[in-house]
Amino acid sequence: MKFLILLLIISCSSIDKSKGTDFHVHVGFPSDNTGDDMTFDASRSLVAIRSIDINRALIISRGYQRHRKKDEVVKENNYVLKMQQEKPDNFIGACGISVTHSWAFEELKRCKAIGFRVIKLHFMSDKVDLLKKNKNTKKILEFINENKMNVLVHAAYPKARSNQSLELLKIINKYSGIHWIIGHLFGRDFKLIAKIEHSNFIVETSVLPLWMKREKDKKILLEFMREIGIKKFVFGSDWPVIHPAEQLKALKGLGLSNSEINKIIYTDFKI
Repeated sequence: MKFLILLLIISCSSIDKSKGTDFHVHVGFPSDNTGDDMTFDASRSLVAIRSIDINRALIISRGYQRHRKKDEVVKENNYVLKMQQEKPDNFIGACGISVTHSWAFEELKRCKAIGFRVIKLHFMSDKVDLLKKNKNTKKILEFINENKMNVLVHAAYPKARSNQSLELLKIINKYSGIHWIIGHLFGRDFKLIAKIEHSNFIVETSVLPLWMKREKDKKILLEFMREIGIKKFVFGSDWPVIHPAEQLKALKGLGLSNSEINKIIYTDFKI
């Protein structure tokens, strides 16, 4: 018994908790209404991730939402960068870009110039058909690729739009200079991860484990993750849509070992 306790102490002490990261946290510029308790700003996100004993988050600007006007996008992106600068040990900022805006490329260049290392792209929210050529999208991807920046990309299409997942896979393969953070485990099309032709990617694990209700489906995903290699997967919650504690519970529900869970949460991946 003493030997087992000693092994447990050694195992726990070997975890570097400074590396614990939630790679999918949405935040917004605090509401002007100071009495609004439902403002999901950066400080509240920090409370959420600390509930599962981690202290760092990739915080995502709402600037990627296509309905936002330019001044709103600049305001949201500046807020996220400010949070990163004020709390560099807690926050990594992701600049939000909607490829539908005529000024998107201008904002992308500005984000790089002021210090962003991560860009958030959401082609599904943008209602962009990836099967069709889009000069704005190409220009943006080429710039990010040339500058070897990181991209957190939404990668969870409904079953009826699996053709978009296939096109996204082609984009990921084509732009291998980009450090890809593939959101939501690539959704229902997660097996496409095995078809990525380079190693310049990691896979963020939010949402999909919560969708899976059948043990058979959970087992298939678990075996696939192990086949790819657990080191390729990082924790994400999609807060405030999903609380980190709820997402962690769903991830554990797949049948991952404690050691595998720790590898996902306390990652060596650096942005």
